[in-house]
Parts: sequence; C-alpha cells; structure tokens
Amino acid sequence: MQRTMTTTGGALLASALTTALGLLTLLFAPLDPMRQLGLLTAVTILLDLIAAFLVLWALYHRWRRQEFGGGSHHPTPSPRQLSPGSDRAAYRNLSGSPF
Repeated sequence: MQRTMTTTGGALLASALTTALGLLTLLFAPLDPMRQLGLLTAVTILLDLIAAFLVLWALYHRWRRQEFGGGSHHPTPSPRQLSPGSDRAAYRNLSGSPF
C-alpha cells in the first residue's frame, strides 16, 4: 500500500503540474476568453490535485487503522469475554500484552 501511495502521489503531482502549466500558457493568448479559460482550468486542476491528496491521505490512514487495529473497530476482549475453554496464551495473543 505504501508503494502504491508513493507512486500514485508522484504520478498525480507530475501530471497535474504539467497540465496546469500547459494551460497557463493560454495567459499569453490574444483573446480575453482564452486567457480566462487557461487561468480557470489551471486553478481547477491544482485544486483537484489538493483534493486528491487529501482523499488519498484519508484512505491511507483508514486502511492502516483497519489493517493494524489502531481504531475502535477491533476491541480487545476482556478475560471474561473469552470462552471457558480458552487459555491465557490465546488472551495474550489477542491483547498484545506479554503478561
């Protein structure tokens, strides 16, 4: 997942910046509507880039929380919640505590 985030982030950044810079060249167009189009679309692409990074960041942290049990989605059972046949070793594996 981390490799995917790194490669996707780089590709998103490169493609958005080159597209926005290309559209900003329309600022040199002789027609006013073309200049406005270039500026508007370049700003929109940069805002989309920021939104994409925020969404990827949120999804990455949600995935890490679910993958590694950092959230409240996977509470550790108390010894009373374990079945009568379970041993202390099984409880230690669930709680992460060596004792």
